[in-house]
Amino acid sequence: MSTHARARERLDVACFRFIRAFARRRIRLRFRAIDLILILILILILILISISISISISISIPSHHPRVYRMNPKVERPNTSDAKALWRTHRGRDDADALLARRADDDGRATDSRPRAYRGYASSAWTLEDVRARVDLTRVADAHVCARDVVDLAGHRAANTKRNFEFRAMTMGELLARANGEGDERGFAPIIARGERYYLRSVNGKVATDLRKTHPALAEALDLREMWPAERFHSSVLRVSSPATTLWMHYDTHDNLLVQIVGRKRVALFPPEMDPYMYAQGSSSRVEDISYPPRSPEEYAKFPLFYDIARASRVDFVLEPGDALFIPAFWYHHVYAEADSPSVAVNVFWRSLEDNEYDAKDIYGNKDLRAGKDAVDAARRAGEGLRHLPEPYKSFYARRATQALAEQCGLKIVAET
Repeated sequence: MSTHARARERLDVACFRFIRAFARRRIRLRFRAIDLILILILILILILISISISISISISIPSHHPRVYRMNPKVERPNTSDAKALWRTHRGRDDADALLARRADDDGRATDSRPRAYRGYASSAWTLEDVRARVDLTRVADAHVCARDVVDLAGHRAANTKRNFEFRAMTMGELLARANGEGDERGFAPIIARGERYYLRSVNGKVATDLRKTHPALAEALDLREMWPAERFHSSVLRVSSPATTLWMHYDTHDNLLVQIVGRKRVALFPPEMDPYMYAQGSSSRVEDISYPPRSPEEYAKFPLFYDIARASRVDFVLEPGDALFIPAFWYHHVYAEADSPSVAVNVFWRSLEDNEYDAKDIYGNKDLRAGKDAVDAARRAGEGLRHLPEPYKSFYARRATQALAEQCGLKIVAET
């Protein structure tokens, strides 16, 4: 029975009971003529209200026209909750076991998970001088040098996208001095312009980098407790940046743990479900200003879906020295080093799936999974094959293809009414 029918039935029953009680003199009151008139007016008002409800509900009933199924189905916003609820005090191996348990189902396959942050994962007493004492200051590294405060990483841009930085080879000693604002006193002239930012993601040639090999003394002193399966280890990366430097928002295809050593960081994360609204090119979102409202109307005009939909799922963390943040694969993250100090961090990547699921040449942890890349390429070929058809033929078969893919993957496409 429809909602308006039930409402009318309840109203009719109430009126009938009132009249029956009055007729049987269960209501033992003396009525004057004015009372009877008021009762009749009340009954008339109730009838008019009933008719009004019936009309309004009938108008809201959707017509029998076919529903429109969007190619980009409506996504329910995930319950990310407040970041405070995602903090834990690190208690050693117990936390590692709990984290790994959340990342695997009964068949050992990776499952969805939220970010987790841990207080006290590493020592909070580290200083920049401690880092200097434990890295090879003569080791040459390719650093990003950027005239702006937002560094767009080389490995996260779409093909043929112009980079906003320059790579410059410099020793670790020079890099740490420049990042700490000591360039002038040490005789290091600006490379691009005064006020430029410096950023390093350590690499090891054409293989995935390992801190234990690139900076063994630092790795030994940090003595990071493993929160990843040793056999799934992919890489461990040293990250150094100037104060007040932002890393362009991106995602990685590997789970990773970001350990803050020196300085503070603010990290904003967005779940994988928000990918349709992130305006991604490759593994990088083109949205630079994640504040709301954005700093200019032009930003909103370029990325309206991000501000209208994705921003509601944002989760924020502030990492102090010694804190660690677990960033699950495919979670977009926007990282800002606070202005009061240069930042030094270690980032450990590992694989939750079998090695053959990943690109063998992926040394950064951000290349598409092999099956995922094949599926996207096949979808592009299918779209190319349908593009020449006129409507409604084109959209009919596009919906059919989308439905077939969703059924095979056990997904549901939501109709928008």
